[in-house]
Amino acid sequence: MKSRKQQSLYKKIAALALTMLVTASLTACSGGQTDPASDTIKLQAMPTKLSSFSGLVTEIKSMDNKVILKKAGKNVWIHTSYKSINGNKVPANGLIVQTKQGIVLLDATWSDKLAGQLVHMIESYFKQKVVLAIVTHAHEDRMGGVSGLIERDIEVRSTDMTARLAKEAGYAEPNAFLDGEPQFMVGGTQFEVFYPGEGHGKDNVVVWLPQTNTLFGGCLVLGQDAKALGNVADANMAEWPESLLRVKHKYGQAKLVVPGHGKWGNAGLLNRSIELVSKSNNT
Repeated sequence: MKSRKQQSLYKKIAALALTMLVTASLTACSGGQTDPASDTIKLQAMPTKLSSFSGLVTEIKSMDNKVILKKAGKNVWIHTSYKSINGNKVPANGLIVQTKQGIVLLDATWSDKLAGQLVHMIESYFKQKVVLAIVTHAHEDRMGGVSGLIERDIEVRSTDMTARLAKEAGYAEPNAFLDGEPQFMVGGTQFEVFYPGEGHGKDNVVVWLPQTNTLFGGCLVLGQDAKALGNVADANMAEWPESLLRVKHKYGQAKLVVPGHGKWGNAGLLNRSIELVSKSNNT
C-alpha cells in the first residue's frame, strides 16, 4: 500500500506529465508558436488540426508581426496590417467576418503581399475560404491588396465612386456593386453598407453587422488612441462632422465600433471622432 503522501506525489507527477504532453501537442498542431500567457499563435507554416483551440485563441500573428488577427466577438475578428511610413509602423484595421458560406473581408490591407499573408492565415486557421471582400474607400490602406485578392479569384466589391477613384489612382478596379445593393446576405449573415457623405475621403462608407451590433467605421471614424486626424489630403473637413452625426443617428446602438486605424471601442468613438474633427476645424 502506498502512503497518502506517495499517492499525492504520483498524482502531481502524472498531472504535470499530462500538461506537458498537451502543450507539446497543441504547439505541434498550430504549425507555429504559441504564447500561453496571451493565447497567441504565431503562424509560420500552414497549421493543422486547430479545432482544439476553438474559443480559446484570441490573437494570431504572422511571423514577421506585419499581420495580426484579434478576436472581437462571435464570428468577428479584426485584421491589422502594418506599413512603415517615415520610420513609423502605421496600422490599418479591417474586419474578418465568418459566415456559413465562407469568410468576408472588410478592407484589403496595404499591399498585395500583406493581403496574401492575410488570406493564408485565415484559410489556415479558420479552414474556410475568403469568398468576398468589401473596400470602404479608395486609399492605399484599404485598396493596396485588392489585386492580390482578385488574383485569388476573390470578388472585391465597392461603391461606384470608390471603383472610379481606385481606377484613377492606379489600383485594381473593384466590382461597383454596393450602390445598387447596399444590403445583402452572405451565408446567413447580413451586411449593410452606408454612405453618410464626405469626410476622411469623398467616398468613405461604413459597414454595419446587425447580428453582432458591430460597426466598421473605416477611416471616417478615428481610433480611441487618436491624437490627430491622420491623412487629410482628400478630406472634406466641413462635412466630416456632419457625416459622423449621420452615422451616429443610424448606428448609435453599436456595441463594437472599429476605426480604420488605432484602438477600437464602443459607440463613444463616434462622439470622440466628432469632437476631434470639430476641434481641428476650430483651430
